[in-house]
Amino acid sequence: MSASATKWLSALVLGLAALLTAAPAVSQAAPADEMTEPPAAAHELARVYERLFDRVPVADRTGLLVEMLESEHTPVVEAAIALATRLLLDAEPVEEAVTQATIAQLQHPAAGVRSASVRLLAVLDPAQAVAPVMSVFEEEDSPDAAAAQMVFLAAVGDNGEPTGPRGAPMRALTQAGTKWLGSPEPASSAAAALLVSWWDRMHVPVDSVDSWVDPDLIHVPLAPSHITLLDLLGHDELVAEHLRSERQDTAVRAAEVLAAEPAWLDRVVDAARERSALVPAAVDGLIRHRPEAESHALVAELTATLEQARAAEFCRIFAAALPPNELELVLLGIDDPERSLDLAGTLIDTETGEDQPHPLAQPARGPLVRLLMERALEAGHPHRALDIAEKLPLDRRTGPIAHDEVIALVQLGRFDDAAARSRQAEVRWTAWRRAAQTLEPLPAEAVAQAFRVAYDLSTLPDDALRWLDALAPPVTGEPLPPDA
Repeated sequence: MSASATKWLSALVLGLAALLTAAPAVSQAAPADEMTEPPAAAHELARVYERLFDRVPVADRTGLLVEMLESEHTPVVEAAIALATRLLLDAEPVEEAVTQATIAQLQHPAAGVRSASVRLLAVLDPAQAVAPVMSVFEEEDSPDAAAAQMVFLAAVGDNGEPTGPRGAPMRALTQAGTKWLGSPEPASSAAAALLVSWWDRMHVPVDSVDSWVDPDLIHVPLAPSHITLLDLLGHDELVAEHLRSERQDTAVRAAEVLAAEPAWLDRVVDAARERSALVPAAVDGLIRHRPEAESHALVAELTATLEQARAAEFCRIFAAALPPNELELVLLGIDDPERSLDLAGTLIDTETGEDQPHPLAQPARGPLVRLLMERALEAGHPHRALDIAEKLPLDRRTGPIAHDEVIALVQLGRFDDAAARSRQAEVRWTAWRRAAQTLEPLPAEAVAQAFRVAYDLSTLPDDALRWLDALAPPVTGEPLPPDA
């Protein structure tokens, strides 16, 4: 738009503003109960301001926003808040003058403006807005505005920011939050979230909050924040009743809260049998309180109704939390080697730092490592078998583990590595025979040559020599010793 058009819009703003001075308006000074619907001209003025905002130079936007925020016409203030929000969403800077002008709107007579101002300040400069929001919150009479203020204060508390002075002022604010617990939504759930976030730091008086609790809450549709508050107050029986809540997020929160307590775990498991959304909480509870082989069947039962990949993931998470001997018992009860590997997948693939040992490297997990390697070889995955072996330091890869390591190396065609490993760990020759039986086609000459390098044939039993001769008889005499 040309400069002349911008001047025309500016003139139109002035004209509409002048027209509105003679018309009823929503004034910043008008009592809340006397507020009327803004006249059509006020809405038109807001639209013209919006068009002007898009046309003025960027350097002039701050002044225009402040002018709009200080307007006595509610639609214009609302438009300014929307424009400032748009700038933030577009990652454009908003200057301090806009923050100060927005803070002033926390006392606007229109509850909608007060609500929108709080939401904008939560993004603009939450630390600077804490004290002003607390100041207006104590006297707030609009459920919607109070809800926005409490959501803001709860979020600031969750981020570890200071939430104001302690002592008498804080007690007054806590009382102000408590009074909204019995209000309609969204004020009630916002009040619960606020009290939860302040619980430890601000020494919330339990008696004043507990007065909200009533047996009829069983029949009231609560929010997740209510469930957390009931848990803090020690009303677990009420929490358990909401495992059947029509609100799924509320039922899930109830399950999460109760699953933390061993005494309530069976109740959560029973509820999860009927409601798949509660399965994660039930599995988490079993990991915490019953990490034993017998619980694996229960986890498998609970996850049976879930999508296959998700069910498998829950089973892997549970398996990774089991003590070594318990996981070994679970795997021994599974005939399918592929399923065994999948179940232990989360444990096997655990990522660790350079100086941090892998969970499989714990001494108690030696038998489990051997079992997992055997299952990998049975499933035809020599790469996986080697990956499992390499979770252990080299000096721990001896005996049966080294035996299976050599089998995997031979199956992968890494004959020289297999020969070196055989000499290093004194692996029995039968590892080569077992591996050769799985190779198709069998590179007999290459296997025999590596085998002769790996062992001193004079020390091998007759059946080893007969196997070697059947595999690929030597062309001339006895082979040279490995170090010759």
